[in-house]
Order: sequence, then structure tokens, then C-alpha cells
Amino acid sequence: MEVLTTVNEQRLVEENATLSNHSEIWLLEMASYFILFRRLVLLFVMFNVMCILSIVYIPLQNTFLQSRQTISEDCHFILTTGNCMLPFPSDNILSANESSPFHGGGKGNKRLPIFRFRKGWDLEWLTLDDMDGFSRLSPIVFSLENLDPNDLIGYDQLHLSLGDNATTILIDAATGKRVAHFYSSSHFFDESDPYAAVAIHAAEPLQEGHRYIVGVRNIRNRRNKSSLASSPKGFQIIRDNLTVANTTIDEMLFRHFQYEELQQIYHRNIFPVLVQQGFVPSHLQLAWQFTVKSKNATLQSANIIRSTLHALWSSVNNQTDKPKLEIDEIREYDCKPSLKRRRGWFRKIHGQVLHVPLFLEKDTPGSKLSHPLRQTGTSVVPFTVLLPCTLSQAGTQASMLLQYGHGLMGSQGEAQNDYLERTANDYNLVIWAVDWRGMSQYDILSVFKMLLFEPDHFAILPHNILQGLSDATVVLWTMLSSYFREWEAMQVNGTSVLPSYPMNGYHYNISSIPIGYYGNSQGGILGAALIGFSPLYSSGVLGVAGAPYSLLLSQSIDAIPYIRALQLELSLRDIPLYASLIQQLWDIGEPTGWLSTLIDDGKYILLHAAIQDRQVPIAGAEVLGRGLKAEFMGPRERTVFGWSNNSGNLATSLYPHSQLVEWSVTQDARFPPHEVMYSKSVIEKRTIVNCPVVHMTKLSISTLARIRRKMRDGMPKAPLPPPICSDRPGTWAYDTLTRRIRTEILARVWRENDFFDSDTVTSLQALSDELIAAKESVLTPIPNDGGPDWEKWNAILSKYVGKYTWLTAPYCLVEFYFYRRLMVAVHWFRDFRDPFQKQKELGTQSSLETMLSLLKRLKGVFEVQNDKERVKLEFLSYLFLSLWGNRLDLSLWPTTEDIKQGGDTNEKLFQFVEQTVTESDKLLSNDSCNVFQYLYLSLRRETGKKRRRVGIVVDNAGLELFCDLCLAHYLIQSGLAHEIHFHLKAHPLFVSDAMEKDLLYTIHYLEEMTMDKPELLSILKQWSEYLETGQWCTKEDYFWCQPCAFWEMPNSIRQDWRDNCLLVIVKGDANYRRLLGDLEWDMAIPFGDIVNCFPTAICALRTLKSEILCGVSKERQDYAFHEDPKWMVSGEWAVVQFYQGEYNYT
Repeated sequence: MEVLTTVNEQRLVEENATLSNHSEIWLLEMASYFILFRRLVLLFVMFNVMCILSIVYIPLQNTFLQSRQTISEDCHFILTTGNCMLPFPSDNILSANESSPFHGGGKGNKRLPIFRFRKGWDLEWLTLDDMDGFSRLSPIVFSLENLDPNDLIGYDQLHLSLGDNATTILIDAATGKRVAHFYSSSHFFDESDPYAAVAIHAAEPLQEGHRYIVGVRNIRNRRNKSSLASSPKGFQIIRDNLTVANTTIDEMLFRHFQYEELQQIYHRNIFPVLVQQGFVPSHLQLAWQFTVKSKNATLQSANIIRSTLHALWSSVNNQTDKPKLEIDEIREYDCKPSLKRRRGWFRKIHGQVLHVPLFLEKDTPGSKLSHPLRQTGTSVVPFTVLLPCTLSQAGTQASMLLQYGHGLMGSQGEAQNDYLERTANDYNLVIWAVDWRGMSQYDILSVFKMLLFEPDHFAILPHNILQGLSDATVVLWTMLSSYFREWEAMQVNGTSVLPSYPMNGYHYNISSIPIGYYGNSQGGILGAALIGFSPLYSSGVLGVAGAPYSLLLSQSIDAIPYIRALQLELSLRDIPLYASLIQQLWDIGEPTGWLSTLIDDGKYILLHAAIQDRQVPIAGAEVLGRGLKAEFMGPRERTVFGWSNNSGNLATSLYPHSQLVEWSVTQDARFPPHEVMYSKSVIEKRTIVNCPVVHMTKLSISTLARIRRKMRDGMPKAPLPPPICSDRPGTWAYDTLTRRIRTEILARVWRENDFFDSDTVTSLQALSDELIAAKESVLTPIPNDGGPDWEKWNAILSKYVGKYTWLTAPYCLVEFYFYRRLMVAVHWFRDFRDPFQKQKELGTQSSLETMLSLLKRLKGVFEVQNDKERVKLEFLSYLFLSLWGNRLDLSLWPTTEDIKQGGDTNEKLFQFVEQTVTESDKLLSNDSCNVFQYLYLSLRRETGKKRRRVGIVVDNAGLELFCDLCLAHYLIQSGLAHEIHFHLKAHPLFVSDAMEKDLLYTIHYLEEMTMDKPELLSILKQWSEYLETGQWCTKEDYFWCQPCAFWEMPNSIRQDWRDNCLLVIVKGDANYRRLLGDLEWDMAIPFGDIVNCFPTAICALRTLKSEILCGVSKERQDYAFHEDPKWMVSGEWAVVQFYQGEYNYT
């Protein structure tokens, strides 16, 4: 195989490309953005149309469809009144005998007669040609007039389906073995429709080639519970051996329907089997038989494609037509330990495989397989390869080449997720990914088009999925056979990160480098098919997977939009039948069709499942587990049908058996269902529940005395007021402890994290229970969880433990105590997994456009000696940016391009600052000019390097942190500072508070996002250089995570600031509270009277989000209250306060 390294080999040529080439690239990019935008707009319009139709059109359509009976010469209501296709599946439909009363076409025609309830549909898409039966997991659909679905057996009572009193029976006609089954309480049942259909599902896949019999009895009439639902007249004739003489049907129709023949079949082949199981014919309301198709029939199309691929790879001729790898882009990232960044990706490779065999009619979404099936051409398949930082060291080799399969309608970009990044680093994995053809983001429009307008063309989904299985296999094989390990991109200092793996045609030495698969949700479902399809895979992990797709469709909340789309063409009565019909086509692209292959070929599958998951129901996962003959792994706290309580555990249940691990997710009605992530141990996850607000008691006055005695070094000049308490309804503190901290913060921790073990669950539940009973729950010590601060914390708590409750202790103490308890619960000091990481990263990523816009303004910074007025205006701009963030009108801020175009830049900056400051009545205190004057005049003194350091006590991650970095960049570039020290939290706090890892993530994320913008990337590289050289320094300290006033800061910080720091900028609301000790100060008391003990000059930048303030006159307070009664907590008002103390340079 040939590898086309077009990008790498021509790097220098591309860098010297002409401006016209850049223009063409820009136009292509803009065109691609336009196409994406157009698709999103179209999708948005489609969803809105569906919503309108669901309100107006669909109810009317259902009424019309239910009242219509499409009776034609080949459609006879023999077994079910109201739908001649039911029951389904049934061997009657597969009859190729022209004399059969159920025959619907010419001789040998096995097409599904779906046209019987929807005329005009294309039969070519729904053919059962060459099929010898039905899917192993077909939904078994039937209908009785006004049947009561409550008489059917649910999944949680599977054992009852095998009992003597079961209302339904599913039995293997050859062996006499009864099969457990259940009713899927779905979105499909319409109570108002007398002929509404129901579907029951086998609890395990049925045996290929076997004949099964279904019997129904004792189902009540839902409109008259004292009577049973009536049997169809046709079935009564068959069951009771009625003749023309004792029926109302005339002799011609009796003979046309061939009731005599049917009576013989039933009384010879069906009823005797049911009688042996206690189902007396006279009590039956309905019965029928069907045959499960063989493995060869199921995999016929797949085997043709696999044979084609095998022939291609085994051939030594036509090398030019074989797949080839082409590298589009290689991105490298710095993994140097000096940056102290969390381990991430070392190298990202984006490429494509050319000449991939195509079996679809067209290489576009929505195409179907060629007929007869053959190779129709070739296609191009993009791929991504990711190398973790642990492989950046020479000599380290990968332990596995792991493919990641993305979720529903996603993309290969999901392989860059944080949890995969951690896993790859932990186990030295090379991750690679492709898009799922047929079920990726590029197929959304074609899928909705099919569901809305052409549901008879459903075959496009399994057809495209089958092509996708081929694509993924070809990409992997091409990698393995194209000297993949010898790429320069796969080497570190001349040594490949992959071990040698000699290829032999279609096969490779699996002991050299294991090939694995890991997929979640849709990636887990389709992954089973891929592992079965491709001989290159030996194992796989399927997260929240299940089978069959028709069962998932009937139970998943994610299916509701698709069902709404189907209702434009189908009534609810028809949808269960439609789901069973399409399952016959779907087997090839999901686990159902590949179960025998996975077992026969010895493939190892690890299933992860979530109990009570409303997106991928646990029933589907357990059906799949039984089909794989999987064992349970790990502890289990409930009995699951089909497995004994002593099945498998982590210590003893190893290869070669596939395994299933599951945990529980208790859903509270307040919180929306969410997809559960994965863990190696069985977890029970509970959500927070509501409780009445408890009565609060006031804080004892003795608390104030204890606080006073505790203060030693440097006290505020003003007398200390009492601490802020949580006992007053209507205050921010009261709302936080009675509502926000539990129903918002703790609830999000439950929803957004995937690493909880049983201890974490227990601890979080205990924390929730304490908050529910906050009035009675006393504070307890912090256990020794390995944290360096636990002794300090218990010293702080010593006067409160066992005496004060969550509501009687000081508000600041309790709020910080909550987060420290949270760290204990999530084992932060053992695993170092941030429970707020997802929110932080989303906050950063959602602000990308604003960040890029601000980066453009970091060019052209003037040094202070050149133009004092210009530097002052720039300084004020960046200072207010750090205060307000994206609430500034950035359109008024001149960019580098504005400067190049000429004009009075100072005037433009002045207008920007004027509108930001003087025209903003919400800035209650503004000492910004004093801060600049202090910094500027300090340059006149020969203070040395120690007097040119600025510290920033950082608040939030995300955009606010980025604005702090912009301010730091400006201070260095302008010469106002030589060093910047960022003071950061030592563990996660207040949801969004920044740690060192968050700062580094921000820089590296922006580096990745600006790879194609060299002018912006150079600034970010400069920031990384600042960190390496020490001009920027990150300092974490546990003091910032404790409820101590700033005048109680450790001597180490106090001494360092006093000796080496010119100015400290304190950011944010929480830091401001501790700067003031979280006491009930008179809001007019001067700022300097409280912070006079600060060891150096201080500037506080704060938007108001809590009820504590100083340095604001009574008039300004009244004005703010008049404009906004919630001015102290709305985040719309701010202060810039400065105190320079003894450092007077004026």
C-alpha cells in the first residue's frame, strides 16, 4: 500500500503559496461554513414544522388513518380485524405458494406486503427475497379489539411469562422450550384506537432456523374489564373448526380464504404444542407461528462485501486500485513537564483513505446498496488518529490500537473527548476514529427526509451502515498494511510508537498489537456489528448498547422526534408493525444479525449498561447480554432474569466469555433523563430530592468573639461587625443554603460526571441528606482523605463541630465546607477528577468567538515610554475587560487593522473607555485611574524586579480567566510589570473557580483552535513561553479554598507579597467576600479601612453577586436600589476599588 504524505512533503511549498491560493482556500472555507449553516437552518425549520404538525396535523391524520381500512383483493382480515398484516411475524407472509390464502404476489415473491396498509410504497425497498424467515429479535406484533395492555407482562416480571398463568406464550416448536418475553410499554399505543397494536419482545435472541409458536389468552377488554377482548372472527373459525353451515361467511369466501386448510395446519402443528404447555385452544384469543431466518440469510449481503474485500486484499495485482492513505494535517502539542499541564494529546493526525470500495449506488447520504450487490466504484473516507502524551517519550510503545465509535448522529471528533484522553494516557492507547456512514451528523437530513416523506425507503439506514462497516474495516486494514508504524507521524525520535505487526494478506499477528474497539450509545450498538463484520477486531467495549433497535425505538425518549416524523405517514396503530418490519432489514447493521458470528469467532465483548436509563433502556442491554451468553462482572444488588446471583465478578470472570456490567440510575422527576457515562465498578447513582425548607436559627453572638480571638496578624482598622448568617429569608445566603447549593450545584454534579464509585454515591447521598435536614444536621470533621489541608480544616471547624448546624454556623464557613465535603465524596485527593470539569470546558468553548476577537486586539501594544496617554487608555481597556468580560461593546475597541488604517487611535480608545466607564452608571466605585497612576509612577523608582511583579488572585475559569490572561499579557508587553503570578485554587471550588489545570487548558485549547491563524497562534505560543521562562507563574494554595478572611492569610503568602509584589489584583465575588471577612460591614465604610492590613497595594475587581460591600456612598446605594432592587446579587453592578497603603509613589 502507498502512503501519500502530500501535506508533509510539500510543507515549504505551501508556506510560500500565492495570495490567490490563500484566497481560494478562504473562499472554500466560507463555502463550507455556508453549507453547514444552511443545513442547520434547514434542520431547525424541519423540527419546527414537526412541532406544528404534531399539534395540528398528526391528530387529524391519525383519526383518518384509523378509520380507513385498506381492503383489496389480496388483503383479508383473517387473523386480525383492522389490519391484514397482523399478527407479525408470521410464516403466512413468507409463503411462496400461489394457493396460499396469504399469498400476495407472483410465484416466489416474498416481498413484505406493507402496501396493504399504505398504498404507493416502493416494494423494492422492502423485499424479503432470499429470506427464509424473520429476525431473531423481531417485535411480535398483534392486535385484539380493545385489548388491555395492562394484562401483558412487563420486563420487570419476566419470570411470569414462563408461568402457568401467563397471558402470552412464546415456545420453540421443535424443542418445546418456552422463551421469556415481555411487553414493551411504548410510545405507540393509542388508547382511543380500538384496534391499537401491541408488541412483545423475546428476552433473548431466538434460535436461527427454528419455528416458534405464539399464543394469547385471557386478555381483557379495556373498555369493559369484566369481559375478555374478542377473538378475530377468522381465528374463531380456525380454532373452533367451524364450517360454512355454522358461520355467517358465505361458501365462496370460506373457500377463497381456505379455512379448511388453515384448520388442518393449526390443529396439526400449532394447537398440540400449546396444549402441552396448558394453553387450551378454547381459551386462546389468537395463535400463530413463524420461523427465524438462518445465519446465511441474515448475513448474505455482508458476506458478499466481505468476500469482495478479501479478494481485493489477497490480490497482488492492480496495486494502483487498492486503498491508499493520505495525510491532510498533523498537529503537535507540547507535553513538556515544565508547563505542568494535564496529560493530553501529543499528536493529532487527520487524513483520508482513497479508493475505498463503494457498494452503494451513489457516494451520497441516502443511497441504497446496488442490486445485484456489487462494487460500484470507490469513495474517500476521512479518519483521525490521536497519540497521547505518554507516547511522546522515545521508546514508549502503544499497548493497543483502539477505534472509538461516536454517538447518535455525531462525528469522529468525539474521539477527542476528555475521558478518552485520560484513558489513552493511562494505558498508552493510540485512538483512531471515522464517521459512522449512515448515522453521523452528515446523514441527519437524509434520515429525517426518509422518515418524513419516504418511510418505505428505510433500507437506506442499514444499507449505509453496512457500507460504513466496510469503510471502517478498510481504513484499519489500510493502516496496518501501509507501513502505518513507519510514518514519521507515528514515530518519536525515529522510533515507532507501534510495535511490529507482520501482515499476511487479510490477517495480522494479533499478539503484536491488539486491535480494540470502544463505542458509546450508538457507537456501542453499531460497534457490535463492526466487531462481527471485521476479522481484524479481537475485542470491544460497548457502552450503553442494546438490541434490537426496534426495542430501543419503542422505549427510548430519544426516539420521540423520529416517531413524530413517522406519524406524518403512519398512524400509531401501524408504527409497531413498521418497527417489526424494518427490524428485518436492520439486523445487518446492529448486534442482532452478528450475535452468532461474535460467539463463533470468539470475540470478547464487555457491555456497560445503566439501569433506568431512559435513552438506551436496560432491557435492550440485557437482551444483548443474553444473546452474547455474557457473564455478569462485578457486584450486583438485584436479581436479573437469566443470570444467577453468583455469576462472574471482577476477580474471577475473565476471558474468553463476554461480560456485562450494569449500575443503577435513580431518576428524580425534577431532573431530565441523561445519558450515563461509564465506570469499571457497579454504581448506584441517586439524584437529589426535594424537601420542605427547614426553619433556621440565628448564629450565637459568641461566634463573633471566637472570630475576633482567632485574628492575630494585621487587623482591619474599622471595628469588626458580626459575620453574615443564613437565617434571614430573602437573602442570598438563605437562598444558597436552602435551595441553590443542593438543587442546582449538587444536582449538576450528579448529572454531569461519570466516575462515581459506591463510596462516592454513599458520600454524596449523605451530603444531600444533611442539606435536606440542614436545621438539625450538625457539622462533622473532615475525614483524612489524603488532602494536605484536612488538619487545617479541622482546626477551623473545631469550634463548630457537634455544636453548630449548617444553618447556625457562619455562612462563609458552611459554603466552603460544602465544597470541601464534596472533595471528600468524589475522592479528589485520590483520583484528581474535577466534578466541574465539564462545565468549565464548555464555558471556555462557548466563548471561542469572543476570545478570538480579543486576541486580535493584543497586537500593537505600546510600551509605556512611547505614549503615556495611549498606554493609560489601553491599560484601562484591559482592566475593564478583566472586570466586565464579554459585556463590553467590543465593536468600539480598535483592532490592529484599525490602527494600520490610520486615524487617531487614542481618540478611538478614549471613546471606548468613556462608554465603558463614564457612561456606565452601574460602576458604583471606580479607582481605575488611581491603579494606573500607581503602576506608572512606580517605574520612576529603582525598585528592582521584586517591585515589578503583579499578582492576580484568579476567580472563574472560562472567558473571565481568558480576560485575566489578556490583562497579564498587556502588563508584560507594556512594561508595567515584569512578572505575573496567578494565584489559583488548589482543588475544585464554587463550580467555576479556576485551578492551574484550567489555565493551561485555556491556552492549549486556543492553540488548537488557532492552528490556521498564525497571527493569533503566535500570541498563544508567547503565553506558553511566559510560563516556561517564569514571567508568568501559576501558584495554587489551599488558603484560597478555605473560609478564612484575607487578614488571616498564611505568613508565607503575606511575606512573599510584602517583599516581592508591586500590586495584587483580587478578582471576583467570592474572593471579595473573604477580603472583607464575609462580615456585615456598613456599605459606606471606606475600602481602605478594611484592607489596611494588606501586605501590598491591592485592586479589587468585582461584579456584585452577594450581599456584602464597602466603599460605596449611601447615595449610590439608593440609586442602585432604585434602578435594580436586586442590585447586590444580579451581577449587573460592579466596583473597581484600590488601596495602595504605604506604597505612595505620588
